[in-house]
Amino acid sequence: DTKWLIGRKFSDPSVQSDMKHFPFKVISGPNDKPLMCVEYKGEQKKFAAEEISSMVLIKMKEIAESYLGHFFLNAAATTDVYFISPQGPLPN
Repeated sequence: DTKWLIGRKFSDPSVQSDMKHFPFKVISGPNDKPLMCVEYKGEQKKFAAEEISSMVLIKMKEIAESYLGHFFLNAAATTDVYFISPQGPLPN
């Protein structure tokens, strides 16, 4: 859910429509950036979509290290390259 918020403004009509379906509260942060309000480690916190994505990648790395049985420095994660125009350009 949060990846669709990257690069969008809280006031964007699509954000306003989509946030009705999220299992978390979304508020307006600095510069109209959408922030997710969640309980994290027993406390109420506010996170930007980029921060949530970073946490997901860190957890993926931890799971991979646990599965492989050793620490690693370099990794590649693939994902869809679909972006809508406010989120950024398509890679060449």
